Amino acid sequence: MARRLPFFYGWVIVATVAAILMATSGARFLFGVVLKRVSEDFDVSRGSLTAAVLLNMVILSALQPVVGLLTDRLGARRILVTGAALCAVMLVALSQARSLWHVYIIYGLFGGIAFAATSPVNTTTLINRWFHTRRGTALALATSGTALGQLIIVPAAAWYLTLFDWASSMRVLAILLIAVMVPLGLLLLRNDPETLGLERDGVKPGAADCACVADQYELENGAATLRQALHTGAFWLLAWGFFVCGFT
Repeated sequence: MARRLPFFYGWVIVATVAAILMATSGARFLFGVVLKRVSEDFDVSRGSLTAAVLLNMVILSALQPVVGLLTDRLGARRILVTGAALCAVMLVALSQARSLWHVYIIYGLFGGIAFAATSPVNTTTLINRWFHTRRGTALALATSGTALGQLIIVPAAAWYLTLFDWASSMRVLAILLIAVMVPLGLLLLRNDPETLGLERDGVKPGAADCACVADQYELENGAATLRQALHTGAFWLLAWGFFVCGFT
């Protein structure tokens, strides 16, 4: 199937990674949307709840070397899909939380593990194995999923909270993850192009036009002028990603 596509299968990998990151980043930032509601239901201060966010970030950061090691040993596909599934489990469990310490354990500890599995350490490794000359463009598109999660899921969740309770918003996102994103990852993601009989960038080594490779080298190593950069798709994709991140 991959060989019959009119485009390189690596772009399917990019789109799938972006979709999964959109959902998992939405799961991460959803907590900030429901923070006020949760503090009112549990009758605790928002400061007490934000301690769970701090714990989450500490766990996420501390596990980066572990995620890198597991990615090398088990493959990025397995770690990324597992991370998405763990995010779904975390959201369902958090929707059933009844006290502050539940939030610390579920979101702070367990959530940190889930989000670490879907971190850039993993996704960047996956994209790098599929692309070389178009790596910058591919990475920009794939990682834009994180910003899209903030741009799309967070406002949608804020609207949802005007109609329903915070716990059900988490269950809805959990359903999206387990029913759509996890199967999507299992079906479409592959650790490297060789598993499908393909090469990086969809071309045989040495088949790429030398001039294009030279131009790409200049762009990736900072040798291009601003005028040259403005005429590349990679520049505008990166600009769009930073715009979305800043806007949200």
